[in-house]
Amino acid sequence: MKDLLEAIKVFLNIDDNTAATILITLSVLILGYIINGFVAFIKSIISKYRNGSNILNLISEINKSVSEQIKNFTKMSQELDIDVIGLLLRSVTINHLSTFKEITYKEFKSSFVSDLIFWRNRRELSLVNDVYKSIDYLRDIEVRYPQDFKEYISSLNKYESEWDSSLESLRKLYDEVKIITTGWDIRNLNDEQQSFVGFLKAADVIWYEWQEHEERLKFSVTKDILLDPLLQLCRDNDSKNDTRLRSFDFILGAIYAYNNMQQRTQAIIGQYISYGNNYDVVASRFINFKNSYNNFITKLISSL
Repeated sequence: MKDLLEAIKVFLNIDDNTAATILITLSVLILGYIINGFVAFIKSIISKYRNGSNILNLISEINKSVSEQIKNFTKMSQELDIDVIGLLLRSVTINHLSTFKEITYKEFKSSFVSDLIFWRNRRELSLVNDVYKSIDYLRDIEVRYPQDFKEYISSLNKYESEWDSSLESLRKLYDEVKIITTGWDIRNLNDEQQSFVGFLKAADVIWYEWQEHEERLKFSVTKDILLDPLLQLCRDNDSKNDTRLRSFDFILGAIYAYNNMQQRTQAIIGQYISYGNNYDVVASRFINFKNSYNNFITKLISSL
């Protein structure tokens, strides 16, 4: 201290009292800067901790809803079936996602990463990036999956209408033919007519078995009990009658609609399974992020 005082006196060519006054003033200023810097540093740490804690609480709440949504995706993928009447979308609103719209990536990152003491290594920075991207992903899917279901129901309605139209045309065709052939005398029929009568009798048996089936309103039952046997009958019978030929069009039209309903159902089941798997990854990221952050804070506090 004496050396510094002497240096100031010589450098500025002043007396001892003036040099001492300058030294005290400089010491007070320097000490003030140090104290203010330290206080600002502590405030920054506290602010980051509070912001980080608030964000972690939001993420924890979001993760609860994500877990419920995973269950919904699983149930939907198991329940979706064209034979199920009154399909409903299972969903849960993921609250707090809208809150993250107000948080930029820079703000999010700064709540957990600092050049001074907070997370610095690549793994931890990667966790921060993954969580922020996961939030964006959730916002996107939460809009997309209800739209997927809406489009799925719309396509089912379209193909169901085609199915109904083909079945109704097929029923009317056989009803009309039965009326026409009611008065036929088997003894006066030629070979072609007799072949056709045999075809109609076999078709009547198929229609009867379907009508007596207690689950005949299900698409799969109608296809298995009515359409597939009628199609095979039409293929096996060599009658050139127009009824047999027209039956092909209506039967194949109904089967085409059925196959499209099944394909669309399998497609959306695959989508929901994929969403569920991706949400599971998101949930794991949130948990890893929270655990890593809490472990870091614990070590930081214990080191102070």
